[in-house]
Amino acid sequence: RRYQVRRELLTTEQTFVSSLDTLVEVFYNPLTEAAKSSKTRILSEEDIHLLFSNILVIIQLNRQFLKDLEAHVNPSASLQDLRRDAEDNDGGADDAGDGDDAKEQRREENEKKPNEASTKQLGALFLGFAPYFK
Repeated sequence: RRYQVRRELLTTEQTFVSSLDTLVEVFYNPLTEAAKSSKTRILSEEDIHLLFSNILVIIQLNRQFLKDLEAHVNPSASLQDLRRDAEDNDGGADDAGDGDDAKEQRREENEKKPNEASTKQLGALFLGFAPYFK
């Protein structure tokens, strides 16, 4: 489950960064370029600044956050991590002859043994970027 949460955070951030890139490529850059000439001006530079404010800083920050999040979520997976994820997702191969109660108990035990280093690293990642998330 924790892996699924980490993956969801990652895919959400990937989508957000992609949307920001599209916003800049489709709107910000063309409007900024057009504002340089009185013939092609659609909006003044002041209006563009009001609309997009600090979009370039936001993109830079979120790209770095995404890079760090990717490193956290997709590290070189160890065999132990892969086994733990498999057990979390399908109960593991050892559960074939067990009843549902035994499988559920084993899953709960695995969840009680979280990869604390991983959890702390993810928390530290968010804390490191917290001052910028407003």
